[in-house]
Amino acid sequence: MKKVIPYKLIIKLSVVSLLLAFFVVMVGGSMNPLMWKQQFERRQNPTMLLEPTSPTIKKLNEGFEASYGHILKFKTQDLLYGYAAILTKEDLVLLDRFTLEVSNIYIQSQVGYKTDIGNYHSIDHFATSSEIIQRGADDCDGQAILIASLLRYRGYDAYVVVGYSHVWVDVHLDDRVISINNPERSDVWYCKFDERNVQWSILPFFILFMGFFMLFYSLLSVLYYLYKKNVLEYIRDYMYVFKYVFFLLVTFLGFGVIVFVIIKIVIP
Repeated sequence: MKKVIPYKLIIKLSVVSLLLAFFVVMVGGSMNPLMWKQQFERRQNPTMLLEPTSPTIKKLNEGFEASYGHILKFKTQDLLYGYAAILTKEDLVLLDRFTLEVSNIYIQSQVGYKTDIGNYHSIDHFATSSEIIQRGADDCDGQAILIASLLRYRGYDAYVVVGYSHVWVDVHLDDRVISINNPERSDVWYCKFDERNVQWSILPFFILFMGFFMLFYSLLSVLYYLYKKNVLEYIRDYMYVFKYVFFLLVTFLGFGVIVFVIIKIVIP
């Protein structure tokens, strides 16, 4: 007997999976409905996340200079004392790179690391620099936003770069690009932005989207299979077995506690 391929079912599951994937990607997987509109807008236009001219970043820069001002003036002092003639282009780049690394150290000292799940109840929450400072903790994208905002305030050509599992900062210095807070040297990204412009890399973004699509399609297919096979009814019929498993588990744990007490307290 020829097997009929359920084309209509495949189309329905695909459409629902596409909608779910688009929704989750555009709201960052937020579990708070009140954040959906905000996160959707910020993913459409992430340039609003950087605030290099805001009072928050100005105050952040004041703290930066108070902490590392004596180091940051090294390059300027050399030029004032007439050493410009012996400083090569590589020397100047090295000094700039040192300043960039110091900015990363400073930001991480001001903002603790905390995952978006614990911080915002979201898979990938996008916060502005002011919100990050106010909360006092964020993950790699929050730290990257603050680093880029601080460096752009100081005149550097800095960009936030969003990859699959990490977000870092790229700074353009003449003919080279220096990455900050990118220990794994990631180079695949799907979004890159400052406070004025945003660039999209279509292929990586498509791969990210298709990953979510395949996840939802697989889950929906499994749920449909369980529904058609009445697997839930079988589980319900044999649910009585679990109470015996639970009883044995509690008995085992109780016995373990008694043994622990004997070892630690009764036996000298």
